[in-house]
Amino acid sequence: MSQTLHILKKDIRHLRLEISLFLLVTAMFAFAERFLGDRLGARALLTIASAYLIARVIHAEAVPGDNQFWISRPYRWKSLLGAKLLFIFIFINLPILFARLFLLVLAGFPLSSSLPGLLWSHFLILFVASLPIAALATVTGGLVPFIFSALVILAVVIGIQEMMMPPFSPSVRTLIDGVQWVWDAMAAIALSAAAIPIVCIQYKNRKTRLSRTLAITVAALTAAAYLYVPWPAAMAVQTQLSKRTFDTSSIHATLDPSSKLGFSAGGRSPGIELDFPIAVTGVPEAIHVEADALAVSFQGAHGWTWKSGPYNYPALPKRISRSGLTVFNGLVVMPRASFNQARQQSVTLRATIYLTLFGNTRTKTVPLKNTFVNVIDGLQCVSALGPLGDMACRSPFRWPARVVYAKFDDSYVTPFRHSISYSPFPADLSLDWVEFESVSRPKTARELTIITKEPVRNLPLNFEVPNIRLADFVEATQ
Repeated sequence: MSQTLHILKKDIRHLRLEISLFLLVTAMFAFAERFLGDRLGARALLTIASAYLIARVIHAEAVPGDNQFWISRPYRWKSLLGAKLLFIFIFINLPILFARLFLLVLAGFPLSSSLPGLLWSHFLILFVASLPIAALATVTGGLVPFIFSALVILAVVIGIQEMMMPPFSPSVRTLIDGVQWVWDAMAAIALSAAAIPIVCIQYKNRKTRLSRTLAITVAALTAAAYLYVPWPAAMAVQTQLSKRTFDTSSIHATLDPSSKLGFSAGGRSPGIELDFPIAVTGVPEAIHVEADALAVSFQGAHGWTWKSGPYNYPALPKRISRSGLTVFNGLVVMPRASFNQARQQSVTLRATIYLTLFGNTRTKTVPLKNTFVNVIDGLQCVSALGPLGDMACRSPFRWPARVVYAKFDDSYVTPFRHSISYSPFPADLSLDWVEFESVSRPKTARELTIITKEPVRNLPLNFEVPNIRLADFVEATQ
């Protein structure tokens, strides 16, 4: 331990200017977040400063090669590694943590609801961000190769995001927002799982070629998993983690041809738009139901089959919702050639609709004010934000894993957002310390009732309907 502290003191003396600049950037981040809403780009600057300081402290005793001065000194690799990790924790993680804690206290968030998100966020910053950056620094011999490698990695990450986004229209993309955390968790686990052995291998044996091969392999496998793990797999994970708070045997789904929309809801499409209304029945009175996704397949004569794929799954607008009955219109886009092959023959529809059931309703009524007030479940709300006079709410680190409604009177109830994340974690890997959502409000409103409902069950329902004709389900305007 004494050698670890000796190396740490040496790094502090050597990097005192860089440490001072980083603390200044952290203070600028806190100021900008509090008064300017990050209009100065303080989050990006803090991210760059953090990566730079990590690289500098690692490169103070560069790992690759055989000519480093520290190899001939009586440095134990565990002491050296411990000193570097301790430096990262004390001079990078802790200042950011205290800055964000300062922001939470100034904003008046209850610490009981915001501390779990703060601590989890910094656990992610340490193990999913700082440690991989340190691992990259251990396989590069200086700042120039470190920056070049970081830019290549950044380009790959942006490319993967661009490859994922185009197949989904904005309205359809929201259907899998609830389980996006599954892909993010895979990437986070892979990053930390690769960074730990790389750092240990480098400091213990300095096998740089092996470490680089391991890093490239893990990165390729992670990218492939992120791109090609299908959304039904993510839905299956969410279903397994779902609560089992009540019996769902009475809930069923079936086709309801009488509830077709009667007009095109999808706009211009490269294929034929089909409308398959799905009636969900047997939902308990106090339970609110939403549909996350729909997978469909068709089988006809002479071996004809078609099924929705990972990038063309149906949209699911809700049309009817009343006691005991909810109808979702499954809007399927089928290639014209496939449709023409089977439009007049009888086919069998097999479908799985993924539902989320919400319950445990909580409500709280507060007067509308021009300053943020604490409402419920960690939410703070303000009556006016910006020139339009909308009503806004904010939540520390992430929006609650609940549906949240603003009720101004019995005739004016509106949701804050149409999709939520079902992540079981209280925060994401981000420097954002608060998330905002807004809704329009009546000008005459004087008080606000916030209504929240939490997910109580994720439920896939399978059903099969034989002998249907695709031509009967073509949207009316086509």
